[in-house]
Parts: sequence; C-alpha cells; structure tokens
Amino acid sequence: MILNFLQTRKPKIIPSLQQRQHKPFMVNENMDAGFDDNLDNLKDYGRNNKASLGQLFFEFFRYYGYEFDYEKSVVSVKQGRVLSRKEKGWGPTSK
Repeated sequence: MILNFLQTRKPKIIPSLQQRQHKPFMVNENMDAGFDDNLDNLKDYGRNNKASLGQLFFEFFRYYGYEFDYEKSVVSVKQGRVLSRKEKGWGPTSK
C-alpha cells in the first residue's frame, strides 16, 4: 500500500518499475516479470514532489483510512495505479 501510495502522488515519488522500459523476462509465454533495474535512470525520480515526510504520513492514513474504496478498488504496484476490482478480475467482496 505504501508503494502504491507513493506511485500515485502528484507528482509521483516512485515509478512502477514494470511500466518503465525494460528487457523482458518471460516466466511463461504470457507473463513478463521484467522490470527497469537501471539505477542511473531512477536517480532523483521523485525530486519534483515537495511534500514533507509528515505530510505524506498524514495523507497516507487519511487516504487509506477514509478515502480509499476497498469494496470497489485494489492497489496495483505493478501498474502504479488504483484498479477497479472488476478491471483486476476480482469479484465483489463477500460480507
């Protein structure tokens, strides 16, 4: 949740390594498990975000405590965004 939170700030603080250009690493014919591992390209990635650690800490708990819709949404670190449960292929939550 922390990684996705940092991926969805404006401006972003960390990228989705799988969404960046990378060499494919196929674990089977349908699944690329590769990611951008070029650390030089990632240096200073989040420098444009000026939020303090305290602001981020507060916003994290506010977002996941009050704003995030757990019944309709899931976090995706791989895609670096929030997905709908339907988009992810997950059914509704059971009650």
